[in-house]
Amino acid sequence: MEKLSSRRPVTLQDGTISLLGRDISYTVKRSYRARYARLEIRSDTGLTVIIPRRYPVVKIEEFLEQKSKWILKTLDKHCQRTPQSCEILGSGDTVPYLGRDIEITVRPMCEKYVQLSMLGDQLLVSKRINENGFSRLLEMWYRQQAEILFRQKLESISKLLGVRYGRLSIRGQKTRWGSCSRMGTVSLNWKLMMLPEPVIDYVIIHELIHLKEMNHSKQFWQIVDRYCPEWKEHRSFLRDHRIENFNVVTSA
Repeated sequence: MEKLSSRRPVTLQDGTISLLGRDISYTVKRSYRARYARLEIRSDTGLTVIIPRRYPVVKIEEFLEQKSKWILKTLDKHCQRTPQSCEILGSGDTVPYLGRDIEITVRPMCEKYVQLSMLGDQLLVSKRINENGFSRLLEMWYRQQAEILFRQKLESISKLLGVRYGRLSIRGQKTRWGSCSRMGTVSLNWKLMMLPEPVIDYVIIHELIHLKEMNHSKQFWQIVDRYCPEWKEHRSFLRDHRIENFNVVTSA
């Protein structure tokens, strides 16, 4: 049997936090070797919070807030070290959003930090930014949009199904589009924001019905069929479009 002390850190969750007015994404890992909570920042993976075995997850945001100045300073240093040849120019580049491609357009604005905003089928970027920095910023933007859209859909669909869910968790699972716990927590992958809305609806219906049937029995699929007659088509779409195949930025 493998000793606990030899295990590699295990990824628990992804999250986003506002530090001094900036939205920062991070990954939480639990280490069986760590004795204290610590932070790690790399140009390829961004901010990682490494916590000991018995460290309470609810204390992570407080820990990040205490280290906010160091986090922002270190992240800015990493951005400055990134080669400027990786700039995103916007012309011809697109990102997937709700089943369609939206074009990236850089419009220099008098903003202290890089900001993203949608205008029609364009994603406006307030400053030039290197590719790694843009990918991290874009993920945070997707997560923000997901928080709004998923919550709206959960509220309306749960009423339609006659169920009550506990809370919404926006995650970045490597192989799952969604899940539902027995406690009523619905976890949805932020990359769903790249898919057509009917497919998103199917995933949410699927997970909420687990509050009625915590399995994939014949009765489960009968309920799914009642509220989402095209579920087989949507399920096939998800099987054909694996999560790891979804690129954030596509060049023309």
